Amino acid sequence: MTWDRINCPQKEETLLKIITWKNGLFTSRVGRVTKIDRYAKKIKILDKLDSEFTLNFFDIIDVKLK
Repeated sequence: MTWDRINCPQKEETLLKIITWKNGLFTSRVGRVTKIDRYAKKIKILDKLDSEFTLNFFDIIDVKLK
């Protein structure tokens, strides 16, 4: 799997509120994007507690600045 790293410090420190829809449920997460995989259509997010999670592009329905 190939991951592209975002090297711009401003983007790495920007907190985002990401709302997803999966299996009939809305989920809201706050964090910053650390990696983007444009081929697998996934992004990696690091939250305030330094927990990393992966989201599928197609599950994301809204992104806002936090």
